[in-house]
Amino acid sequence: MSSVAFSTIAQLLFADDTTLDFARIVAELDKVLSRLQEGRVEIAFDCDDLVTFDMGSTRIVLAWSDARSHSLGDCLTVSVGPSPLTDEAPAARTGHDVLCSRLVERVQTRFNPVAVLWCQVEGPIDAEVIDAMIEALPEQAVGLPPVDSILDGLSRADLQRATKHAGKRLIKPTTPAPKPRPPVVIAANDQPDLPQARSAELAGVRQALYPAAEIGQNAPYSTQMRLAVHCLNATLILVYAPLGAAVMTYSVLRGENMALTARLMAVTGTMFALAHSPVGQTVAAMARSIG
Repeated sequence: MSSVAFSTIAQLLFADDTTLDFARIVAELDKVLSRLQEGRVEIAFDCDDLVTFDMGSTRIVLAWSDARSHSLGDCLTVSVGPSPLTDEAPAARTGHDVLCSRLVERVQTRFNPVAVLWCQVEGPIDAEVIDAMIEALPEQAVGLPPVDSILDGLSRADLQRATKHAGKRLIKPTTPAPKPRPPVVIAANDQPDLPQARSAELAGVRQALYPAAEIGQNAPYSTQMRLAVHCLNATLILVYAPLGAAVMTYSVLRGENMALTARLMAVTGTMFALAHSPVGQTVAAMARSIG
């Protein structure tokens, strides 16, 4: 199994009257990558028309070039491949071609390129390779022909000229992209955001990190709540010493119980309120007369 990683390059060719905001595309890609990679993205600007994004072992390159010397319009180059800033060995399946295809699809939904040229280059991509790819664009007359005619113009000599400044890098043309179609409106919520299936292995990890509370076990009171319970118990001692002393002893031995203290406060308050009412005084007088 080969461990050589290839960079996938897509050249999107636009007509002369196409207006494309390259700075906005760079800003949107920077925002998405920073959110997905949690800030682990290194950005480098080569002038204003070439930007590289290095994320671990992956490098994304965006380049905006003027291809009018080849009787074409402007050219947007999108490249995804290995990054030269890491020492990690390239994996057998890196998925660079898939990521590059998705980026090109996003651009095609908003703009309408007249042609898309695809190729693969061994190793990482830099500004020198991008310039060589621009120089290797086929010469065409005014009025860009269909994609099939452009691909027919790519001769073996053009490929050799593209690799002349790239050292020992090997450019392998891939299957040409289909003819561009009108932009298609894609719904933003065509796929619901469903939760991922629960994994048995992850469930065991969660159970080890966050054990479930035992049945009937109450959460311990905070320091403020415990002080509040003791203050209420002290108040009961001042109001009715036997009852207050009993509940204070219970709290010291068995732990604070706000519900019990609150009930005893309510019962004691009700008894004192009745004792000082006319009904309570009448009952007390009857009890003294009987005694």
